[in-house]
Amino acid sequence: MNRKESSRFSPERLSYLKNLSITLLLIALILVAVVLPTATSVYRRIEARPIQGVAKNIELSVRLLSLEFVGTQNKLLNPNRNSGFTVQGEARIREMSGAQGDFYLLAWNANEGVIQHLLYEEKDYMVEVIYQGKGAYTWEVSHLEGVLR
Repeated sequence: MNRKESSRFSPERLSYLKNLSITLLLIALILVAVVLPTATSVYRRIEARPIQGVAKNIELSVRLLSLEFVGTQNKLLNPNRNSGFTVQGEARIREMSGAQGDFYLLAWNANEGVIQHLLYEEKDYMVEVIYQGKGAYTWEVSHLEGVLR
């Protein structure tokens, strides 16, 4: 019995098991280091896509409302409010676009009657809408992370 136990836990076998466990641990750590950031990035892209869609709906709603309000005595813009729109205009934009977050009109193109620059925030994301001219926009989506708490 003593001979059987000594062969089972020989120094060579212990060294082999130690090297095997270290190798498996390193492989697991490398996989976590690669898979976790990739999974987080994919998850954020999936979560950000509908928020970008809402920002596009806001831009389209503002464009339609600016045309509608031209024919009436109602005003769409109010630079004294945080959103940059009148109470009635903001309510209509939210109704038409389905926006749940906050939006801020930073610049208005008075010549063409369109948004020049707008920010939309929902959950942990911010969409920056920038007019490029001739009906073209860029949509930059950022994930907002708290750095200091």
